[in-house]
Amino acid sequence: MNNKIIITVLIIAAIMLIMEASLLLSALFLFAKNEKESNNISKKHEIIENNKKSSINKENKEEIRIWNIEFPTLNIKGSIKEGWDNDTINSTIGHMKSNKKIDELVVLKSLINEENKYFERIDELKIGDQIIYQYNDKINKYIIVENKIVANEKERIKQANNEQIMLLTNVKDLPKVSRCVIGQIIN
Repeated sequence: MNNKIIITVLIIAAIMLIMEASLLLSALFLFAKNEKESNNISKKHEIIENNKKSSINKENKEEIRIWNIEFPTLNIKGSIKEGWDNDTINSTIGHMKSNKKIDELVVLKSLINEENKYFERIDELKIGDQIIYQYNDKINKYIIVENKIVANEKERIKQANNEQIMLLTNVKDLPKVSRCVIGQIIN
């Protein structure tokens, strides 16, 4: 009888050891899996951050700190953002991507609507009024030489020269034309 009890206790102990080993292996497996997933997440995060940095460096080559336009005679100042997508020109002043930000023809567009009124009064600008354009620490001053309605924005952009700034906006109740204000650099 004594031998049966000892054998039973040994069998129970062996079963318990097997169960403990199984639990330990499961825990080690889960730990290794979590560690691997954590490393993958870290690597993906690092790749995303590097992609962001490289795209910023490729597009800008410099950090934009200040980018705005001012109409002193109208007492209006507005911030400029890159692009002419609908979101940009419907909410702020957009810069045409295909041209440089300074020292070349600058083309800006902003659509007048309930939320966006930056160019609402540019039809009031007169020949001889001044436009101040700032990109970081560089400031260019322009004198207005033209303020009229045009039927073809693209054609008017082609006619402009490198020492000008061009402002384009919509005209209320005339959907097929644009207001075009041209300034000639004076500094």
